[in-house]
Amino acid sequence: MPLLIRTPDQIFREEAKDIYFIRFFDINKENGFGHGIDEQSPASSEFRQWLKTHLPHVKVERMAPSERSGWIEGYFGDIRVDFSDEDLAKFCAHWEDEKGESNDARLRCFIMGYKAWFAEHGKCIPTRERPTKLRTTTWWDTPIGFIYYQSEADHAPAEPRDVWMHALKLWPELSSLKLDDLLNPDKLTHGVIFKAENDKWMAMFSDAPFSEYHFSRESDLREWFMLPDDAEVYMDTW
Repeated sequence: MPLLIRTPDQIFREEAKDIYFIRFFDINKENGFGHGIDEQSPASSEFRQWLKTHLPHVKVERMAPSERSGWIEGYFGDIRVDFSDEDLAKFCAHWEDEKGESNDARLRCFIMGYKAWFAEHGKCIPTRERPTKLRTTTWWDTPIGFIYYQSEADHAPAEPRDVWMHALKLWPELSSLKLDDLLNPDKLTHGVIFKAENDKWMAMFSDAPFSEYHFSRESDLREWFMLPDDAEVYMDTW
């Protein structure tokens, strides 16, 4: 049965808090520390047993690499541990010395800060207001109209998930939709507007429900975002 493993980015969007995670190392490798694999690491088994004994209430989950890591998929042994401040203090008292170094070379605790992530990736607030100029845009065609975010200058389009998490909070009318629906063509048509290398504007959209976008909403898309007549509007066939 498939096992869904969240990325740090997903956890930040859904829980909006710092992430503590444990990374395991194979200290027998000749060239320094290397990643261990969760199921095969004795240190992982020992650590999980310690948690069950001393912090049985703490949530633990496997954690995938960041969406910005370059890895499309995979699991490399990191486990996210949902420590409270009190839980963290107990962990540090047992597993770390007074300098904050690990007492066991086979594992180490790391933290990814939510505030730092949000400052870089969480500030993409969408709007429903009519745009005042043509810019690089990440957009959705929703039951309440176009929702979109325009990037500064000619920067790359914003990551859709970083925009959509705000849309669900800003407009209660979208409450029937979920975070994962933003990229589901059976739920919403979405896309990006960008300037190609030949300086011509392009608008790419997902496969729309019933594949009838060209016959219904393309003219509205062109008019709303002020696309020039020579702008190409095409379907993403990836």
